[in-house]
Amino acid sequence: MTAKRVRAPSPLPWHWVWASLALLCAAWGAWTLWGPMPLAKPLPTTGGNSGEVILLQEIANATALQPLQHRQAQLVGRLQGEHTVMLKGRNMAGQSGAYVVAPLVERNNTGLAILVLRGWVPDSSMKMAQMIQRSTARHDVVIHGRLALPTLGNAEDAAAERGLLRKNLDLTAFSKETGTSMLPLVILEEPETTTSDKDIRGDLFQRRWPELYPQDKYHRTLGRTALGAAIVFAAAAVWAWRRHLVAAQAPAEPEWETTR
Repeated sequence: MTAKRVRAPSPLPWHWVWASLALLCAAWGAWTLWGPMPLAKPLPTTGGNSGEVILLQEIANATALQPLQHRQAQLVGRLQGEHTVMLKGRNMAGQSGAYVVAPLVERNNTGLAILVLRGWVPDSSMKMAQMIQRSTARHDVVIHGRLALPTLGNAEDAAAERGLLRKNLDLTAFSKETGTSMLPLVILEEPETTTSDKDIRGDLFQRRWPELYPQDKYHRTLGRTALGAAIVFAAAAVWAWRRHLVAAQAPAEPEWETTR
């Protein structure tokens, strides 16, 4: 019977496992919070190619506004670019930015107007404001979108705000401020059904409205959770690496195997 010296099995490199998980979670969290916004595909239509043309008088005559919620429609008129407002602190698909709104005065001098939520932009800088002004047509346009009840912030706080950059907007007060007969609904502008993915992605505005994409409300939570997990895994990697260094500096204890 003899004793043969054998090599001890190498321990699993847990520090590399935890470090890899930390990198994966950090990348996922960063992509979710700061990566490209999911594409706002044109939603299924309820009439024609991009909804039916609706006259604002029909909205004004409505006895109840709730049945008009999310009704798809086309509106024709002129955007009042000089009354554009950027509402700061608005999230879209987990990213923070600003909503851009402007009144649309109906064509044919009907005297009626509606507030258009033109889209979301990632910042509210003056450079962005100039780009928005340049992109605003000075002639009649067709707006494709969905009617919605206004959620524009706190009306009391809105009373003290003026100018391009605001956090809140009261529709009744804004109607008086602009001298327009604003209806009590807004329209969430959407891409046309014929708009290509490339054109949607390259548009100045993003239009993935939370009301139409309720699943997006989890984006920010998922992104922050992933970053939190990355921190935990990184700490575990450091702990495992320190244990690995301690084990590497300790004197090796040979193992013996008995054979006949």
